[in-house]
Amino acid sequence: MQAGHTKNIDRQVENKFNAFKEYAKKYNLHWGFVRDIDEELYINNTIYTEDMSGDNRIPLDDVLK
Repeated sequence: MQAGHTKNIDRQVENKFNAFKEYAKKYNLHWGFVRDIDEELYINNTIYTEDMSGDNRIPLDDVLK
């Protein structure tokens, strides 16, 4: 897969991301959108971007340790 390529098919994903972010903030929850990049899972709970190569995604394994 090319760097930065997205598999997203949901045109409302950014709205959903922001709604989940506000809900989690209100109820003090841990959350994040999980996507795969070259068969490895990454989580993002900061700023939504279509670009999958952004710095705001971290390996899910790092969060679950």
